[in-house]
Amino acid sequence: MVLFRIASVMLALLSLLLLVVALVSDNWLKVTVAEGSHFGLWRSCGSQNCNFYPTVPGFFHTVRFLMILAMIAGFLSAFALLASFFCSHFRAVSLTLVCTVGSFSAG
Repeated sequence: MVLFRIASVMLALLSLLLLVVALVSDNWLKVTVAEGSHFGLWRSCGSQNCNFYPTVPGFFHTVRFLMILAMIAGFLSAFALLASFFCSHFRAVSLTLVCTVGSFSAG
């Protein structure tokens, strides 16, 4: 049973790391017409240089907000998983339930 808990903590931390990498990555969209062009949530890159967006559409702010919210939920899930090694409940709330809700919210 402890082995499953350790594996779940490792997988939760791995998913949190992948969320952070996805959030800061500039490779959300690659354009094949202009060789070497790719775009992320924070900046766009041409063949040699990257620039931050001067203005962004509203849905960019929504995607940024949801990604940051997913990161917070993933961190909460990983923290609750680590805390579940020491106690199973925090007051009246089951830490396993917190982990489950946090993991599903993180995506």
